[in-house]
Amino acid sequence: MKKFLFFLIAFVSVFGIMSCAKVPPGYVGLKVKMSGDDKGSITEKVPGYYFNMNPMVSYYTFPTFVKTYKWTAGKDEGSPTNQEIVFSSSEGLKISCDIGVTLSVNGEKGQATRLFESYREGIDEITDGYVRNAVRDAFNIYGVNYPADKIVGDGKAQLIGDVKKYITDKFAPMLIVDDVSYLSNPRPPESVEDAINLKVKATQTALQKQQEVVSAQADAQKAVAAAQGEADSIKVKAEAQAEANRKLASSLTPELVKAQWIDRWDGKLPTVAGSGATILNYSDLK
Repeated sequence: MKKFLFFLIAFVSVFGIMSCAKVPPGYVGLKVKMSGDDKGSITEKVPGYYFNMNPMVSYYTFPTFVKTYKWTAGKDEGSPTNQEIVFSSSEGLKISCDIGVTLSVNGEKGQATRLFESYREGIDEITDGYVRNAVRDAFNIYGVNYPADKIVGDGKAQLIGDVKKYITDKFAPMLIVDDVSYLSNPRPPESVEDAINLKVKATQTALQKQQEVVSAQADAQKAVAAAQGEADSIKVKAEAQAEANRKLASSLTPELVKAQWIDRWDGKLPTVAGSGATILNYSDLK
């Protein structure tokens, strides 16, 4: 009897656990009727366990926390198959890139239900199918507005911004798109990439040469300014010296010269004098 009760309790416990649906924390649960008069009706469930004996009832869960989905060419992340996004540039060139989308299901009441009613899939199927297709469509819609060199250069930020807005508007308010980002640089055909690299190198070289010319012109202007400054300084000094000499010359009267001569004379007569030599007489000082 005890063994029977033990097995009965174990069976009921296991069956009860197998018959429970779980809505984890951070998720919205959807209870969906699969048959009957109210077939297709949906009831939202908060996190918890729900006893379910009806095989015609299915439960779906949708995360309300942020999650990132990746579509890449590599097999080491996202999917084991190539899921890179391929689109065309304005020249019709094929561009590929790895893309990541970070989003969450809107946790407001009714939004998860609306999402399920729109696509009748779980969140992984919706993101890997409908959202990825919308991302690819957005790149094809806006990518044709940019030449290849812009897509791999200074235009790629604007392009990803266009794509994010398209995705946000398309799935709002059911999904909240936090970010759309490149997981790799956009990849044009190899021949085009080589041409773009050569163009970038040539542009950089031209800018460098232009900068060297500007630097040389600045150095030349600096040298000219220094020379002009030195010339102006010499001119000012010369003019000052000429003015000083003029003033000195105008102050040298005959009386002043005689007085200075007397002040500097030591009282001795020259021992040798020419035939025309004279000695300053006292009367000359009058």
